[in-house]
Amino acid sequence: MRRSILSVLLLISVSLNTAAADDWSLGGVYGQVSQAQTDFEVVMLSVSHPMQIENTQWMLTPEFRYGFGVDKEMTSLLVEAELEHISILSLKVQYHFGQGFVYAAPQFGRLEARNEGSGLTLDTEEFGWAIGGGWQVSQRIQLEGSIEQLDDNDLLTVSVRYQF
Repeated sequence: MRRSILSVLLLISVSLNTAAADDWSLGGVYGQVSQAQTDFEVVMLSVSHPMQIENTQWMLTPEFRYGFGVDKEMTSLLVEAELEHISILSLKVQYHFGQGFVYAAPQFGRLEARNEGSGLTLDTEEFGWAIGGGWQVSQRIQLEGSIEQLDDNDLLTVSVRYQF
């Protein structure tokens, strides 16, 4: 938890130092985390700071997401498991064309899952990657989808973002 808080503070300080007048983006993310023996549905809050690279169609976007599992799942071993929380820090490299965009991002994530039957907790911190794309619905609203991987965990996400 302390690392997640430090990640948010780092993201905020880097973004504030670059330019206070630039846009911030807040979003809601729904996704599915697939592990070897079970799948979890997650809901996350996203905070990001898009930064345009001058005179190009490219953007750099540091992003922090934090969320939790919305349901309990039965594993293949017939034990109930729950995703306690997930946090992801990433740096998107985006290319814009018209109203659309595509991106790739290295990322660092932390997942904590709990096994109801045995009381065991899985707490993992992993590096990974993400690729995705989206559509600029209006000047302030974006829709986005991505495929991500954090070590042995696959994520599929859909998000709505609002820039202010």
